[in-house]
Amino acid sequence: PSFTITNARTEICSGTATDILLNSTTTGHRINVVSVSYGAVTGGTVTGASTFFNGNRIADNLVNNTNAAIDVVYTFNVTTPATTPVCPLTVVNQTTTVRVQPAPTFTLDNSTANQICSGSSTNILLNTPVSGGRVRLVAVNYGAASGSLSAGTLYNDGQRIQEAITNATTGPVTVSYTFEAIVSTCTPSATQTTTVVVNPNPSFTITNARTEICSGTATD
Repeated sequence: PSFTITNARTEICSGTATDILLNSTTTGHRINVVSVSYGAVTGGTVTGASTFFNGNRIADNLVNNTNAAIDVVYTFNVTTPATTPVCPLTVVNQTTTVRVQPAPTFTLDNSTANQICSGSSTNILLNTPVSGGRVRLVAVNYGAASGSLSAGTLYNDGQRIQEAITNATTGPVTVSYTFEAIVSTCTPSATQTTTVVVNPNPSFTITNARTEICSGTATD
């Protein structure tokens, strides 16, 4: 007997289903699971006692709650259990692997105490514990202030946003940053937003109406 494995999703995101198609055209065949190694992945339904037939699919909804990708390995063979002897006399195994990416996650720490003076720099620390993960700037709203960043900028674990922001107005301006974490082609994490209030630098004017006066006369 012979069989084929078609693995349509060799890499999936946490919470996504596998798509493994098993086929055999041999009369009386049975496709057997020799072993399956899920590692720390949960949600698997296949065991060493599972059997399949031509056209069956494996749609395991796999969850990876760790911070690194995990390879799930399925091993199969095919036999004809109704024949005597059972064929083949020497069983040949085939394996297929599905890499399960972890869900993206991140934290941010805005250590500027949320307020800076015009011309000073922000200090926002971005961290993602996920292997291969990055933090993406979804949006930045400078309002009446001016800065240098744009949406789509990517940051690695441990990077800081230290950009000088200028506020040329006479009142405080709130600048907001919105982020999300990404890994591979998986759905991004929920967004998080932090704000920095940029206070204007104080200014003043002097108007001296009497640059020269006579003794006994008042200044103005």
